Formats: sequence, C-alpha cells, structure tokens
Amino acid sequence: MYFNRNIMSELLKNIDESIDRLLELGKETFEARPLCIYDLYCSAVLNKYVNLLRGFTQLMRDNNYISAVPLVRVHLSLFLQLYASTLVSYGFDEFSKKIFKGRRIHNMKDSDGKLMKEKYLAKKFSKREGLGWMSVMYDEVGNGYAHYSNFIASSAHSFLEDEEKVMPIILSEDGFVSDAEKLETSIKINQITENMLAFINTRKAQKKDYFINRTYKTMTR
Repeated sequence: MYFNRNIMSELLKNIDESIDRLLELGKETFEARPLCIYDLYCSAVLNKYVNLLRGFTQLMRDNNYISAVPLVRVHLSLFLQLYASTLVSYGFDEFSKKIFKGRRIHNMKDSDGKLMKEKYLAKKFSKREGLGWMSVMYDEVGNGYAHYSNFIASSAHSFLEDEEKVMPIILSEDGFVSDAEKLETSIKINQITENMLAFINTRKAQKKDYFINRTYKTMTR
C-alpha cells in the first residue's frame, strides 16, 4: 500500500510539473506572432484543460475520488477537440472559424467523410500504443466515468452486510476506493496530458516553420 501511495505522490507531482510546462509552452506558442484564429481556439481549450487539471490533482490529494474521476472523461474530451482539427481536409483556421460560429465537432466530418463524434475520435486515437483504454471510455463500461453508474454499483457493493441488508454509510473521503483504482485513474490523466503537451509542442514547431518560411520568401522576393 505504501508503494502505491508513493507512486501516486510521484504521479501527481509529475502532473503538477506538466501543468507548469503546458502554461509555459502555451505562452511561448500563442504569444508568438503571427497570431491566427487557430491559436485562439487552442488557447481556449488549453486554458480549460489546465485549470481542470489543477482541480484534479487537488481533489486526489484531498481523497475526493468521486469528484476527480469524471475529469478523466472531460480531459480526454478536451484533447479530442484539438485532435479533431488535424483530421479535416481544410485548414486549421477554417476549422476554428466553424467552431467559433457555433458548429459542433460531432456534426463535422473528417477527411474520410466520417462524423467526428467523440467515440469515433477516441477510437481512432486509441490505436496508438498503450492508449486502448480511451475507446473503452465511450463504451457502456466506460460511461461510469461520466455518469457514475458503474462506480456507484461497485462502491455500494463494498458496504453490503448480507444479501438483504445494506449498511447506509456516507463518507467525507474515499477510503472505500482502492489505491490501485486511484493509481489507474491518475495514470490515464497523465497519459492524456503527455499527449496534450506533444500536441502543443507540434503547434509551436508549426508556427516557427511558418514564420521562417514566410520571412525567407519575403527576403527573396
């Protein structure tokens, strides 16, 4: 048990460091000129992501797993909103304009003509090594992360005294949740965050290349 808690502490510390990296990287990327509509879109998603991530680590440290666990689905959803922008046949700015005008991503199609519903996006991205759990999040089993159904059933089972009597207990902390379950949730959040960092890093490189190429073309005219 001590081993699991030690790993948990390191994981949460790693997420804290990722928050700092995301803030620094976001500032470097979105304050760099030229600023485009897609940068505004990305920064809006990233801002929500980072603030919810701070909430996740605080909730986990407060032993409030019930409030923390739905944030896995929320963070994955935010990441998929950025991932979707890479799948369309048109440019990033046009994608952003559609969103700012009120279009819903789940009503938009990717370059293969598929509607970009979250379940479809998660399944597509989950083909990467070690991320198979992402597609499960949108199956019936994974819905417990958003709707509590499976979570309530499993936690209630812990308090059964016998087949006919349930011991009604309301706890202010999550002592009924195993360390392994908490650890698995934090690992998933960490994986999503690492992919978010990679995405923003790629965007930073794209902007740098664009600026260099534009400057070179201007100088050689």
